[in-house]
Amino acid sequence: MAVPYSMYSDTSKDIGQEWIELINSESDTVDIGIFHLSDDIKKPDKYSFPLNTKLAGGACFVVYTEDLFKYTGRGFKLNSRGEVLFLFNRNKELIDSLIYPKQYPGISYGYRGAGGEAGYFRAMSPGKANDGDVFHSFSEPPIVEPAGGFYNSGKQISISSGQKGIIRYTLDGSIPNENSKIYSKPLKADSLLMLRARVFDKDNLPSKVITHTYFINVSHQLPVFSLVTDPDNLFDDKIGIYVDGTNGVAGNCNTTPKNFNQSWKRPLNIEFFDSSINVINQEAEVRIFGNCSRRWPQKSLLISAKEKYGKDKFKHRFFHDKEINKFKSIMLRNSGTDWNKTLMKDAFVQSITRDRMDLDQQAYRASVVYINGKYWGIYNIREMMDDHYIKANHKIDLDDIDMIENITLLKYGKRDDFTFLMDTLSKIGFEKDNCLMIMNKYIDMDNFMDYHIAQLYSANTDWPNNNIRYWKARNDTSKWRYMLYDTDMAFGSMAYTLNPYIKLRTEKHRGMNFFVELQKNPAFCYEFSQRFAVQIYTTYDPDRLSVILDSIVKIIEPEVDNHFERWGGKMTDWQKHLSVILDFGKNRPEYMIGFLQNENKLLAPVQVTMSTENGKILLAGVEVGNIFKGKLFPGLVRIQAIPDKGYSFSHWEGGSVDKDMLSIPEAKVLDLKPVFKRTN
Repeated sequence: MAVPYSMYSDTSKDIGQEWIELINSESDTVDIGIFHLSDDIKKPDKYSFPLNTKLAGGACFVVYTEDLFKYTGRGFKLNSRGEVLFLFNRNKELIDSLIYPKQYPGISYGYRGAGGEAGYFRAMSPGKANDGDVFHSFSEPPIVEPAGGFYNSGKQISISSGQKGIIRYTLDGSIPNENSKIYSKPLKADSLLMLRARVFDKDNLPSKVITHTYFINVSHQLPVFSLVTDPDNLFDDKIGIYVDGTNGVAGNCNTTPKNFNQSWKRPLNIEFFDSSINVINQEAEVRIFGNCSRRWPQKSLLISAKEKYGKDKFKHRFFHDKEINKFKSIMLRNSGTDWNKTLMKDAFVQSITRDRMDLDQQAYRASVVYINGKYWGIYNIREMMDDHYIKANHKIDLDDIDMIENITLLKYGKRDDFTFLMDTLSKIGFEKDNCLMIMNKYIDMDNFMDYHIAQLYSANTDWPNNNIRYWKARNDTSKWRYMLYDTDMAFGSMAYTLNPYIKLRTEKHRGMNFFVELQKNPAFCYEFSQRFAVQIYTTYDPDRLSVILDSIVKIIEPEVDNHFERWGGKMTDWQKHLSVILDFGKNRPEYMIGFLQNENKLLAPVQVTMSTENGKILLAGVEVGNIFKGKLFPGLVRIQAIPDKGYSFSHWEGGSVDKDMLSIPEAKVLDLKPVFKRTN
């Protein structure tokens, strides 16, 4: 029995994923049931063919590698850099193997006929024997001058090749093929133009596709993405990922099948212009992202760098507030359920917590996107909350990360530590004093409290029944941490009157249900309420929120008219949505203080004022700045005076502090000040 193979990278319009193919070149039918495929000779049964699988003479059997995991939970993926494939019989004895080299998009690799020459093939033929010429090399890519970018006047574009061959090009986003236009003279760009060019030579495979976008007399104050792909990848009824189509599935708030609900991925070229300078130009992969927001005509996109397309990272510092310059994926978000309203509510809500709360949150930057040369509006550039986020932000290896979503879904790693913690706390009882000791050992409690403060204060109505994710490094010292994301349904109209505890009690909590259970623990409720109160009058101070909102508005406002012209909408409506946020920020503090008092059965809050010079104050673990004015609840609260360099703490004035615990009396205004002395 001869068993040839062929494989290709993820660019087929009909299949859209990797595959491995076996062909029975004999005339007799062969039973390959419980035969095995693997990329590791020491682990023969990574994939086992179904029982009683019959392969007729001359017939093919195609294995789709992504389906292995989807339907069996076992298998492996092809390494685009090249590796070895092994075929074993049912006794796990090696029958055959294939060493294959680096793989390229749109090109198959295999044997030509039984025992024939191995090499690359122009045509991909899943389900059929390989045919046609065998190739071992590629044409050199063409040189395009000038490069794509922003120009004040029209440009002559020349394309050249350093070797023999024909240059073919397209202007519609499609990949040049043997039938595309032949380049013979410079092209003129008088308006926006997207060029894709490729060299064809009969002795080699076609070259890599070179893509450039030319913006003529176009300007934007925001950074710009140009996404270029074969139009069918997005808009074809059968394979397009952006349309309702005829090949979809129901879900994501759609009761009828939609193509855009599929998890399909498609190739594209991404150019990124930062301050009108082209800093990224590479092939990548795109899929539609989000849940119910997929319904909007402007959809969120997740763009991932893939080694099979040439580069496995986007190397650029997209976000000025993070020292990260390598990204596996970039999310271009349409603002979710806030689409065409404020255009940035989730970014705003998360920006509030930055540098003030101990949270993992996504960086943000506004941008403009063009798809195949057409203006596509304002998009929010966001980090993807995945294992690569943890690696980049916390310097932890991918193999050492455990992450769980909505309590049931294991995103990465193992759930052993999580199961142990759940079992331990359930046995102890959340009302017991030693419960908090256990939680402090295994959970980052400052992060735990700040996460719930952020969700409860902002009245996020898409939580806690959704959007909960937590992680830890797989070692003995790491603790579980929550991640803040997808908060577009926070800061809603009149939502400042909502008591978030009611939602916690009445809706299923899909995360670690620890917070709900901890309502049985008076010590936790008191400490949490005090920290919450401090955050209300510092992090969520209405004047601070107004400054943050204004800083975002000033950046995107020059582009909003263009966006609404593309998608519909009015500036007056946009301003009303912004006013809702400000109204929430102004009115929420008093309501939330009342909810904390009533829900946790606390005494009436007391007005507290603090001021400091030559040092800072930590109150309930929160840095409060030079001046604090707010309400705290009677009882003891953690407090610490930290001197500036060159000073030492002397004593407190105006209050009773013992062993870093401040005593807040009932029905009395408290004015407190730390005294610092200069050191020699």
